[in-house]
This record gives sequence, structure tokens and C-alpha cells, in this order.
Amino acid sequence: MTPHLENEAWSLGNAYQSLGDFKKALEYHKLHLEIAKEIGDKRGEGIANGNLGNAHQSLGDFKKALEYHKLDLEIAKEIGDKRWEGIANGNLGNAYQSLGDFEKSLEYHKLHLEIAKEIGDKGGEGEANGSLGIAYRSLGDLKKALEYHKVHLEIAKEIGDKRGEGSANGGLGITYQSLGDLKKALEYHKLCLEIAKEIGDKRGEGNAYGNLGNGYQSLGNFKKALEYHRLHLEIAKEIGDKDGEGKAYGNLGNAYQSLGDFKKALEYYKLDLEIAKEIGNKAGEGKSYGSLGNAYQSLGNFKKALEYYKQHLEIAKEVGDKGVEGSAYGNL
Repeated sequence: MTPHLENEAWSLGNAYQSLGDFKKALEYHKLHLEIAKEIGDKRGEGIANGNLGNAHQSLGDFKKALEYHKLDLEIAKEIGDKRWEGIANGNLGNAYQSLGDFEKSLEYHKLHLEIAKEIGDKGGEGEANGSLGIAYRSLGDLKKALEYHKVHLEIAKEIGDKRGEGSANGGLGITYQSLGDLKKALEYHKLCLEIAKEIGDKRGEGNAYGNLGNGYQSLGNFKKALEYHRLHLEIAKEIGDKDGEGKAYGNLGNAYQSLGDFKKALEYYKLDLEIAKEIGNKAGEGKSYGSLGNAYQSLGNFKKALEYYKQHLEIAKEVGDKGVEGSAYGNL
């Protein structure tokens, strides 16, 4: 095993991760970890653990993600790599966020921010502000969320980080949507879309279409919502982003559900479920069960609805998502 092979595994893992093929990404990240350990590359070992954490995070296996990010943090501290320590804290924050433990998430994102400022890592500082915005939004503190997303946007513009700028615009769009300022939300989602197109970020473009679809959905313009969700689906299929494809199916299901076309909604929710199972996204699988439960309930098939709600609850418990567990109990 050589450093050349290690770099190859690292690059391939990242490439598959970017494409949304997380299972394939896992394969290469595991190989990277194996090689790094074998040749005694501690930094490479830490990076591989971090990447494995991110892949498991994308697959909805948040407990596993936590395990890897903790190993990553341990190594970063051991070798004295402050920047990497900051990133590992940020990744732990993301995992706790996904598990619905927002207080813990805040804690880790604040550590990331602290380290980024200390070492002058402006990119990390911007990212940490964006993550804090998401955590505060989840806690219902939308004013605070806006503040952090605005700082993220400011920093991204200052250092010329177009991807970060797009992401900050997306965060602002979602927050304004939560505040009920749908006009403002759409403005930011359009800016996010513009940037994604400009830098050739197909995945970001797809996500922006999805957010625009959700914005129009909130405005009650379901036809427009369908249009944008179809564009998201098209891009996700084109680039092989399975995760995005599943999300687009779920959003299309929501739009048809709102239009009262429950049979069509079922079709899309089933496709969403299929993909979640295929890529091993437990959280996504749970969400699909909840949506299927809603559709069957709307169709008056309460027995079937109950079955799906129970499966939703089971998965929420399994992945340790307290928030979702609560809403699943509510459905029952």
C-alpha cells in the first residue's frame, strides 16, 4: 500500500460523495482508512474517519456518523491540527443536529467557530456561522438564525466563496420561509439558484429548485411547486444524486397531497421510500413511512395508515431522533 493509493481512495470517496452515491463513497473512505492505518498516516486516518462520518450522515445513520466524527476529533487533537479539530467539531454539530439534539449541536458549532476565529480560518468561520443559523432555526429562534446566516453570507462574499454564498442564501431563504415572509424566501432561493448555475454546482442547483418548490408550495401555488420539484428530480437523476432524487420524489408527493391527488402522492412517496431503502437512509425511510401514513389516512385507509405510522415511530427510535419520535407518536 502506498501514499499514491491512499490519495486515489480519498479522491474517489470524495467524488462519489459529491455525486450523492454514498454507498460507493463509503467503500472508498473505508479503503482510505485502511491504507492510512497501514502506512501510519495519522492525519489521513483522521480525514478518512471524518469522511466516513459525512457519508454515514448523508445516509441518515447519524449514530454511526457520531462515532466516526469522535474518532476524527480525537486524532486532530492528538496531532495538534487546529483547523481539522474545528472541522471535526462542526461535523459533530451536524450529526447532533440531525439527531434532533439542537443544544448539543450548538455547543459543537460554537467550538468550531471559536477555533476558526482563533486560527484565522475565514472559510471555517463562515461555515460555522451558517451551521449555527440552522441550529437556532431548529430551536425556533428565527431572529438569531437570520443573524448567523447573514454573517455567513457576509464572510462568504468577503473571501469570494461562491459555494458558501449560495448556501448562506439558501439558509436565509429557508429561515424567511419559516418566518412566513415567503416573498423574501423566494428572493433568496433564486439567488442561491443563480450562484449554483454560475459555478456549475449541479447538486446545489437541484437543491435550490427543491427549495423554490417548497416556497411555492407554502404560497399555495402547487402547480409551480410541481414544476420546480420536477426540475430538481431531473438534475438529481442526471448527476446520479440518489439522495436528491428521493427528496424530489417526497416533495412531489407533498405537492400532489396538497392538490388532493392522494393516489399520485402515494406513487411518489413509494418511490421516495424505495430510494431511502436502497441507499440505506434510515431517517429518510422513516420520513417516507410518515408521508405514506398521511396519504393513506387521506384516502380513508386508517389500518394501512396506522401500519406506516408505527414503522415511522420505530425508525425514529432507532436513529435516536427525539423530535421525529414525538411527531410520530402524535400521528398514532
